[in-house]
Amino acid sequence: RHPGGCWDLGDANSLRFKGLQTRFSSATSGDVGWKLTAEASWQTDPECAIYQESSGGENWQSRTHVNHQNSVPTLRRGFVLKTPQQQNEGLRAAPHMRWRSEQGTLQIHLSEFWQNFPKAMQADQQGLRLSFFPEQYPDPHELQPGERKTHRLWLSFSDDGNLDWAEAPLIVRIDPNWYQQSEALGPILAHPEADPLREILKESLDGPHNFFNKRERIDEYGWRHYGEVYADHETHYQKAGEAPLVSHYNNQYDAVMGFARQFVQTGDARWYRLMDELARHVSDIDLYHTQQDKVEYNGGLFWHTDHYLPAHTCTHRTFTRFSTTSSTPGQTGGGPGTEHCYASGLLWHFYLTGNPRSREAVLQLAQWMCVLHDGAESFLAQLWAAKKIELTLILARLKGHGMLPYRYPFTRGTGNFIVTLLDAYELSDDVRWLQRAEQVIAQTAHPNDDIARRCLEDIENTWSYVVFLQSLLKYLAVKESAGQFDQAWHYARQTLVHYAGWMLQHERPYREREEILEFPNDTWVAQEIRKAVILAQAARYAPAQSEALIARGRQFLEYLIERLRRSEERHYARVQIVLLQSYGAHAACLAGEQVSPLPQELLQDMDFGPAPKLSLPRTFGAMLLRILKGLRYLSPRRELEWLQRR
Repeated sequence: RHPGGCWDLGDANSLRFKGLQTRFSSATSGDVGWKLTAEASWQTDPECAIYQESSGGENWQSRTHVNHQNSVPTLRRGFVLKTPQQQNEGLRAAPHMRWRSEQGTLQIHLSEFWQNFPKAMQADQQGLRLSFFPEQYPDPHELQPGERKTHRLWLSFSDDGNLDWAEAPLIVRIDPNWYQQSEALGPILAHPEADPLREILKESLDGPHNFFNKRERIDEYGWRHYGEVYADHETHYQKAGEAPLVSHYNNQYDAVMGFARQFVQTGDARWYRLMDELARHVSDIDLYHTQQDKVEYNGGLFWHTDHYLPAHTCTHRTFTRFSTTSSTPGQTGGGPGTEHCYASGLLWHFYLTGNPRSREAVLQLAQWMCVLHDGAESFLAQLWAAKKIELTLILARLKGHGMLPYRYPFTRGTGNFIVTLLDAYELSDDVRWLQRAEQVIAQTAHPNDDIARRCLEDIENTWSYVVFLQSLLKYLAVKESAGQFDQAWHYARQTLVHYAGWMLQHERPYREREEILEFPNDTWVAQEIRKAVILAQAARYAPAQSEALIARGRQFLEYLIERLRRSEERHYARVQIVLLQSYGAHAACLAGEQVSPLPQELLQDMDFGPAPKLSLPRTFGAMLLRILKGLRYLSPRRELEWLQRR
């Protein structure tokens, strides 16, 4: 129901339940064996029970684990082990259990046992029982509408079977040179050892505030939270001595892709773990698995929790009823939105693991973004879209406002839309996704735009245009890999070069204009990597300006490296992930790295005429077409459903 756009535990449609378990039983008796970890020796008892109630970490009672009453119900640190001969307590268990009789042997191991607490395993002479959601937990379990949880269970039915490897299965990796040469995953830096940015990125794995240690700070564990990134940058404005507020990252700026990039470039299994654990969390918890809510929410990806405020009971769903203010003035509620849609990491995760859930998630997000931008298949939905889009343009024109005539805003929301469509195309090979991306590009920018009208100097409100330009780089690469140098490719290329030329002359570091920044922190410094990537990559499409573009891109890269080397904020999650997302693509800025220009015949400009102007007849026509489109979907059932979900 999420009243007022707040998404708290205790919602009227949540599922509250006592437990969920499965049992493997036999009519004959057997012997019970158990061990707490793969390295331990097998113990034998008539029966054994292990119950993990919390993570066992220093902050096991963190407010990360509040229930719908905004209190922490957990009573026990770690686990308890019971057999007829003993009762022991400990911190973190990764148990294996075995049941053996004349009929055969069953061995069982549940991956990430303590990490996904609460969990329980029990064995007696009649078989084994596994509790995914144990009845012993001191509070009912609550599954929010649209949430799901996937557990991984390993079984062996062999007398000599051994599941010790299941705690840390083998990870397959390929020589980074293959990734770099094939360009299957875009720009890759196969030998990053000498890259000056590496020193800063070491904070992610080896610094005192690395991503694994961040989890411990607010105990980012438990079945709902494990795999999530702690958004520690949100503590930046807290007073000294205050307990760190609970804030969840929800894959902002595509942390999954950043981790995947580092894994394929280094082969370090720690990056693989971060990628895999976060991708599975996003797929289960951060995505909204329903078609029974507002059409602009169904299937979407929730934002990170509200800036600089504790999450309280909204868990991973952005806005809570316990916050009467917001980091965005006038906003105290909302749902999934265009500004927060990141599918590329899930695409990479599918490529690297074959996990079908990630494949499904990419296509789900692409479909959600289309509905979000174009409206649902309902007459009333199309009327609503006409009011928000075409009518807004018409009123602006009548009032004399100098609005541009484009259908889509020049922001990261549109850039994310394009990238998600391209991800769906790469995954499915369905050309309709590619064609839709081309339509979005054409209805957002033009090769001959009057850029002054974009007001890009107002960086607080327009900075994210660089995300849109990065989406053009991805689009051009996708088309080139298919050998499609058609009119749409030229349109995007010339648009990119046009805006890169403006950047060459006008862009400067964000923090040189702190007086117009609401929160002048070093996330702005990290964002300079986007400018470096755009300028250096655009050099490939503008030979006449190639040297100047690369040199300017290098200046932005050197600036951010020097600033972040001295920054006390460089370890923050958002700073690291912004860098990780673009890492590899920045290689064109590095000394000795060359950008290979395209053949000259492909770089001849086409005449796309003047940029469009806001025309009342054209806008009225677009609104009429939308209404006619809506009439095609008109049915009492659809309209009633749409109204009920508003």
